[in-house]
Amino acid sequence: MANRWLKDKHVAVFDIGSTKICCAVAKPLEGGGFDIIGYGQCLCKGVKSGFITDVSAVEDAIIKAVDYAENTARVAINSVAVSISSHKVLASVYAASLEVQGEVITQQDVLRVIARARPDLRSEGFEVIHVIPIEYTIDGNTGVSDPVGMIGRQLGVQLYVVAVPKLTLNNLLLSVSRCHIKVDGVFLKPYAASAAVTDDEDINSGVTVIVFGGGTTSFATFYKGSLICVETLPIGSAHITNDLSYGLKTSYESAERLKTLYGSVLPSANDNKEMILAPLSDQNDLTLQQVPRSELLRIIIPRVNEILDKLKAHFDTKPYLETITRKIILTGGGCQLPGLKNLVADRFGKPVSIETIRRIKSASTALDIKPDFSAAAGLMMFAYAKSMESNTAENIEQTKVSSIEGFWQTVSNWLIKNL
Repeated sequence: MANRWLKDKHVAVFDIGSTKICCAVAKPLEGGGFDIIGYGQCLCKGVKSGFITDVSAVEDAIIKAVDYAENTARVAINSVAVSISSHKVLASVYAASLEVQGEVITQQDVLRVIARARPDLRSEGFEVIHVIPIEYTIDGNTGVSDPVGMIGRQLGVQLYVVAVPKLTLNNLLLSVSRCHIKVDGVFLKPYAASAAVTDDEDINSGVTVIVFGGGTTSFATFYKGSLICVETLPIGSAHITNDLSYGLKTSYESAERLKTLYGSVLPSANDNKEMILAPLSDQNDLTLQQVPRSELLRIIIPRVNEILDKLKAHFDTKPYLETITRKIILTGGGCQLPGLKNLVADRFGKPVSIETIRRIKSASTALDIKPDFSAAAGLMMFAYAKSMESNTAENIEQTKVSSIEGFWQTVSNWLIKNL
């Protein structure tokens, strides 16, 4: 029987980055996936490394992006799921156990043990945004993925808890609320992006997703169906553009274009001979200078190496990541730099791929689905799951959500109502 609820339902998301704000509206499809019916994007200079520095600038960018998306989708956007990015993410494992009141473990027992394990980090200036069960134990027996309906006396849980600075979160919520839009959920950007480019096999066998954003670079590692590590650095592809702007004495916009058209991390023998026209910023972009392509690479490559060195250093602080990571997936706008995939493979010693965004169609718009859309695509999945949860659940505090084909069959237990 067709799901009538899907026919008129749509989800809307904001991917708020350090260089641009993206608003997308999508309709869930029968059998899984989404059709993007509206899309808007606007440059924004009010965010730095995930932290909002100018609420008014962010508000203006949101309004413009929403206006574009609403006009193409022909629907009003009243509520959204929003991405958040911060280099001060606090993520750790917490555990707790309790005596089961009856012979059979119930959903309420699961909620009670999660509530006992979940920390209150507000006194430390952080707000919890994700509470992800890694595994449950029953009478000391490990490896239980879903204890409901099983018999036991003692129920235990290990949670991976992700928190962000309250100041960062509050300014994000303020920016959206000033546009008279309700926030249905806030999701960490690398977590959302990972949902769009991984599959069940990836998250079970061990995968690390590296997200090359504008103001931040982050990675998220998954194993046995759970997120087990996330790290974010306050440096990204926008820093490469800034370097080019300064080094070539051109505007930021011109530097971004030069990076996109001619940038690479793989030098060639012809780089010195290939000449590129770069506008001089102090001449109102009317005077063009000729520079060899090798000059661009001389600026780009050191910054890329710096980013990878910092990533690898964070990766190496947790030796278990090396053991469980079977492969690495690259996503985010910055991963499109030619040669980056090979450079990451050499640095980490792992197979590296740039995966397509899954379960997304754009038949209704001219949108070109690229890696910089992965966070928005993942937000759609999370937003849809939360919508189904609130639509069907008798208890709004339940930990399970309605199953969605593929990825969500494995991770339906991840989403817990916490906002």
